[in-house]
Amino acid sequence: NVYCAPNKLYEYAAMGLGMVLPDYPGLAALVREFGMGRLCDPLDPVSVTRAMTAALAVPREEWQRCARQFLAASVTPEAGYRDVLAALTGTAAGEVGQPPS
Repeated sequence: NVYCAPNKLYEYAAMGLGMVLPDYPGLAALVREFGMGRLCDPLDPVSVTRAMTAALAVPREEWQRCARQFLAASVTPEAGYRDVLAALTGTAAGEVGQPPS
């Protein structure tokens, strides 16, 4: 699925690693917003080679800075669960879109 954000993205970011990622919509948006990787066409060896070369030219400190920004902006699982629970509870109570009081 080209619209997913795999868990590896968060694991690599937690380690402050730069990434070479396929130019899929969800991943490309994150790379463009946070600069935490280089995009490529995963079916084109030349594109992959270019992305790898570009990624290796970036200092590790820059990857770490980008990763910190990404992780700070990411929703924690706990916050995400609270939002989903609030929406579900409101829906069950007939108050769509309204968090429970």
